[in-house]
Amino acid sequence: MLRVFIIMGIFSSLFGCNKDDSAELSPVVVTNEDEHNMIYERGCKLIYPHMQLLDRAPKVNRKVKQQVSRGIADLDAVTAYKPENWAAYWIKGKGYQVLGDAQAANAEFKASFAIQKENPDVAREYASTCLDLGQAGEAARATEHAIKLTPDDAGLYANLALALLIDGKHTEAREAVSRSLQMAPGDKISQAVLTLVDDVISGKKPQPNNMADLHKR
Repeated sequence: MLRVFIIMGIFSSLFGCNKDDSAELSPVVVTNEDEHNMIYERGCKLIYPHMQLLDRAPKVNRKVKQQVSRGIADLDAVTAYKPENWAAYWIKGKGYQVLGDAQAANAEFKASFAIQKENPDVAREYASTCLDLGQAGEAARATEHAIKLTPDDAGLYANLALALLIDGKHTEAREAVSRSLQMAPGDKISQAVLTLVDDVISGKKPQPNNMADLHKR
């Protein structure tokens, strides 16, 4: 996956998660604040070690999937009790990415973004899963929102270029990636995005419908 669509590792300190494989298989119910905090922390600890972050793509096996599924169950209970907990939705989205469920991941990131509009990384991750599903227009809108929050982030313009490219807006896509390269001329990711855009415009590559299409040779 292109680096431009991977959340920065700052969330590791935000959520305070670490490696801990303790989780119960019985149904999880949250009835008060103390339980909310305990189960939220437990769910984070189960999912965080396996999350895909910048320069980190942990291996996934059956045990990992079981652990992540338990973490998601914990956080389902958390959001059932406190539906305004945007961070819990975000972590669940990362968990579903580990499980390879793009549709479920997108739903969780969408819920997180609906609550938390001031964090550009929430919008960035939601946009990423929109592109996985071919929802390029929504990805572009989310990325444009993130750009309003952090207009000096060159990577967001590269993200926007990919969204516009998949949406069939080639001229706008090239303008966006050109803006990214103006801000960060040496950025290899933006250079790769420019090549992709030019290849589609020239007909060297077919029009992509989602991110998976961009990886096809």
